[in-house]
Amino acid sequence: GTLAAHYIGKKLSRINFTKQKCEADFRYGIVQVRDNSESIALYGAEDCEKLMLEGKFDTIARVWWAMMMYTKRLQFFTSFYLQTSVTVPYLVLAPNYFKGQISMGTLFMLFRAMGSVRA
Repeated sequence: GTLAAHYIGKKLSRINFTKQKCEADFRYGIVQVRDNSESIALYGAEDCEKLMLEGKFDTIARVWWAMMMYTKRLQFFTSFYLQTSVTVPYLVLAPNYFKGQISMGTLFMLFRAMGSVRA
C-alpha cells in the first residue's frame, strides 16, 4: 500500500513546488506593474501587461487543477485501501470458519493480529 501511494502521489511535491514558483512569479508581476504604472500608462502598454498577468494567472490555474487531480487520485486510493484492508481479512477467513476449521475465538484473534499488522 505504501509503495502504491508513493507512486500515485510522487508528482505532488513537484506540482507544489511549481505552484509556489508560479504564484511568486505572478506576485512579482503585479508588483512590477504597480511600481511601473506611470511608465505603462505613458507608453499605452496596459494591454500588454494585462495579457502578461492573465497568462501567469492561467498558469496558476492549470497548476492548481493538476494539484487537485493528483490529490484526488491519492485520496481515492488511500480511502479504498483503508476500506479494503478492513474487509479483506473477513473475506479470507470466513470460509475457514464456516468449514469448522477455526473457532470463533481463533477467528477474532486473527482479526486482531491482522489489525495490529495494518496499524
